[in-house]
Amino acid sequence: MDVAGGRRGRLRSWHALTFIGSAASSILHHHYHHRRRHIVTLCRSCPSTAPPPSGRAAAADDDDDDGSEENIPVTNRSFWTKKIHLLCSRPEPSGGVDEALRLLDRLRLRGYRPDSLNLSSVVHGLCAAGRSLEAHRRLLLSVASGWVPDDRTSNVLVARLLDARSPDATRRVVDCLVAAKPGFVLSSASCNRLIDQFCSQPRLADARGIFLDMKTRGHRPDVVSYTALIGGFGRAGQLDSAQQLFDEMTMAGVPPNSLTYSALIRGVLRARRIECAREMVGELWTRMEREEDPRINNAAFANLVDAFSREGYFREVFWLAEEMPQGKCVDEDFAYGQMIDSLCRVGRHHGASRVVYIMRKRGFTPSLVSYNCIVHGLSKEGEGGCMRAYQLFKEGVDQLKYSPPESTYKSLVEGLCRARDVPKAQDVTEFVLRKEGVDRTRIYNMFLNALRLAGGDPGSMRP
Repeated sequence: MDVAGGRRGRLRSWHALTFIGSAASSILHHHYHHRRRHIVTLCRSCPSTAPPPSGRAAAADDDDDDGSEENIPVTNRSFWTKKIHLLCSRPEPSGGVDEALRLLDRLRLRGYRPDSLNLSSVVHGLCAAGRSLEAHRRLLLSVASGWVPDDRTSNVLVARLLDARSPDATRRVVDCLVAAKPGFVLSSASCNRLIDQFCSQPRLADARGIFLDMKTRGHRPDVVSYTALIGGFGRAGQLDSAQQLFDEMTMAGVPPNSLTYSALIRGVLRARRIECAREMVGELWTRMEREEDPRINNAAFANLVDAFSREGYFREVFWLAEEMPQGKCVDEDFAYGQMIDSLCRVGRHHGASRVVYIMRKRGFTPSLVSYNCIVHGLSKEGEGGCMRAYQLFKEGVDQLKYSPPESTYKSLVEGLCRARDVPKAQDVTEFVLRKEGVDRTRIYNMFLNALRLAGGDPGSMRP
């Protein structure tokens, strides 16, 4: 009996241990899977724990996010801020900023209050999509509803809106920000850009208002502010106001740079005071020698040449090409390129070809872009122009390895056919057809269309 009782006791103990072991194993197994599901859920909800997916995986993740949007609390601001920013950075055809705006609407219904980062993402996204006027309106509505960004973000957003070159709309945004936050001060760089944009319209009263507002708000106008305003008054023919500003900046301790001199010279040329302009040009060369930044000298020289060309002082441009009085203050290749470009912009392609001969005589080679601009322009100036264009074409092929693009070829052969000089047009066509990679059928069709202008026989040439 004692032996049997001992066996039964040991058997019950073994069954108890087996039950306890299986229960413990079941508990551990359940705990492991529960922890695993919890970790996976955290990984999915945290955007920084997984690498960004691509392709179809990205689309699937987007669908998962949309499906689990209600499960993510609005208090998780880092997640929603990043999601809104990514949506605004996405190209417009795939959703982009519109999807971000819809998401913001849904979040606000759940109690989410957007912040400066969300507003910045939306404004940048709208501007990148070419919807700058809508960006202006969104910012105005946000400020009017009490959603006002901080000063730094406000200045960044205004600078982004200025890229649209809509100074009236941007000025309304600035006024709204000042009304909501009287202590807000627009940055000097944005003030200067507003002045320049108003001057280019020209809206000189508004530009002068921005200039005076800078002073009242503690900004000290710099050389950029004065130069933009002087240039605006000079282009408008208000030389007295431009001269007054020039004297004012000197008395205020703001030394004018070479670009300021060239802006004032433009106003003097507009007033047809050529002797005064020549005197100031001499002062400009002296100022260029003291200029530390060569980019300012380049801009000043380009502005001077453009002023000479637009006001009709072409002899002065040829004098610059022959004498180059600026010396080493301006790179000579850049200087000649600006002369050619300015003359071509005002339709003086014969004068531009003269500059080409001057620079080649001095040992410089024109760029193929400038050379092609001259040939293309001369091709449209009647019989004399197209003959000159053909001469430059032949010289460019022999000496510069020039090859006309398709648009220039079309203009040249049409001009030659109008002048009844079909052999020259055929010569140009044969040269273009010898180039590698050219669409021979397209080139030949252009020649056939040009032959109709001369009444020629379309069958006189075969591709």
